Amino acid sequence: MIEKDIFMSLDDAELLRYFTPYPGEAESFWSKVKRTTPTGCWLWQGFVEPAGYGRVKFDDRKMRSHQAAWMLHHHLQIPAKGRLMLSCGNKQCCNPAHIFLGTTRWDAESNRWVKVPKENGK
Repeated sequence: MIEKDIFMSLDDAELLRYFTPYPGEAESFWSKVKRTTPTGCWLWQGFVEPAGYGRVKFDDRKMRSHQAAWMLHHHLQIPAKGRLMLSCGNKQCCNPAHIFLGTTRWDAESNRWVKVPKENGK
C-alpha cells in the first residue's frame, strides 16, 4: 500500500503527471479553469458554445468542459448510458464536486418537476 506522505510533497503538476491517463491534456485543460474555493464553481475560461456550456477538445474528441473535468478527476471514461449533470446548474462549472453521474432517464424525470409557468398561468 502506498503511504499518503509520499504524495504530500508533490506539487499539482507532478500529481497530474503521476495519476492521470491524459498528462499533457490535463495540464492544458486545468490551465483554462478559474478555480475559486474548493466548494465554489470553477469556471471554464475557454470556448463557450451557444448553449452556455464550455467546449473543449479532449481525448481526441470534442466534449463539454465539465465532462473532461469529470474524466480527469475520476480517471474514467463516461459510461455509455451515463449522463453527467451539474448540481450547481452553472453550465461553465468544472468543479468535480459539482459534477455527478446519472442517467438520461433520471435527468428527464427530475426535470419534469421543474416547470416554468407560461404567460397564461398554466
